[in-house]
Amino acid sequence: NTQDYNLHRIIDESSAGSPFVKKVEGNIHTLITRSSGVFVINSGTGFESLIHGKPVCTFGQCDYSKVTFNADLIRLNEAKNFIDNYKEEYKQMGYEFVHWYYKIHAYDVNDGNTPARLTAYLQGVLNG
Repeated sequence: NTQDYNLHRIIDESSAGSPFVKKVEGNIHTLITRSSGVFVINSGTGFESLIHGKPVCTFGQCDYSKVTFNADLIRLNEAKNFIDNYKEEYKQMGYEFVHWYYKIHAYDVNDGNTPARLTAYLQGVLNG
């Protein structure tokens, strides 16, 4: 449709010649695996990139920002350096965050202990 065409045209024009932007299409997991790292605002793609052990630069607020490079337009070169020089210890911190998020922070709706765990948490927060 015309709206999709216009969006693609704007993306193409805006990213032409940028050393930071490369437009690609495909399966998100394949793209992450093949990438050196990702730049996101605050999406699930950034979280999934941590699962894949990739460096992530975030431009917005997100649950996982503590294990990313918090970027802005002024620090694009620093963000690129973060990706280019990503250390094993940072990858490990990303894995540990993902583990914490799934095993401690998140609630499994299929787990019979979830209602009691969530109730205890909310009582603690509300009674503070």
